[in-house]
Amino acid sequence: AYHLPSPWLLLTIGPKYKDKYECAAQNTLNGCYRECCQQLVEAELRTLGMPCVWYERGFPLEQQTHVALRTVRRCLERMRGSIDAVVFVADTQAVLEHYEVLLPIYFPRTGGEARMALSAGLPGCDTEWGEIVVEERRIRISSHIVGRTVGRGGDDASGSDADDHGNLFSPCDDSDRGFLNARSDMDEAAVRRLDGTMLEAESPEAAAQICLRYLRHARDVRAEPEDQRFVYRTPGRDRFDRRVV
Repeated sequence: AYHLPSPWLLLTIGPKYKDKYECAAQNTLNGCYRECCQQLVEAELRTLGMPCVWYERGFPLEQQTHVALRTVRRCLERMRGSIDAVVFVADTQAVLEHYEVLLPIYFPRTGGEARMALSAGLPGCDTEWGEIVVEERRIRISSHIVGRTVGRGGDDASGSDADDHGNLFSPCDDSDRGFLNARSDMDEAAVRRLDGTMLEAESPEAAAQICLRYLRHARDVRAEPEDQRFVYRTPGRDRFDRRVV
């Protein structure tokens, strides 16, 4: 902890840097700093010390600095009531001077520094925690995913004479219709399939799967001692002379 008086030490596994995975390395490092801030709040602590340099071999100092300052700025914006101070610890004079140049961009103290931050031309980060989003990698939904239905007489049901532009799905195809009509979340359906009971079975096939799961689980359940079992081997009467079925 750079000889700082600290009762707690937070450790995270940081990324290595490769040029072709630049964005992934920065976002992974962002997650390391963010997790430290979140752990600080969960432990109800108020101050945090962070090293200025995360990984000295290969990871450019310029990018590390931007990631650290950007992430801490976003965390402080969201946790301002839970964090009193964040201290960046530099181990060399060169690192200290580098941070002193970039700190005013993310933490401006005057109007001039704020204007400098606006004119710095930093890469946009449109996530609330400061992660970098590459616009070219966003998933875009095509306007021609679903094909148009054809009415009677071969006319387009939408009333448009435009040609079909290679639609991905057609409501007339049975396999596509199942996908287009899906309403439930697949993860929730998987959880219901794994944890459901016989009373919740929606079909005989689902009940059969649940029964098989019960049988597999029964092999792993340790049998109770005979004197603690609730099922009697043969019918008879209990100690209150009541008939046992």
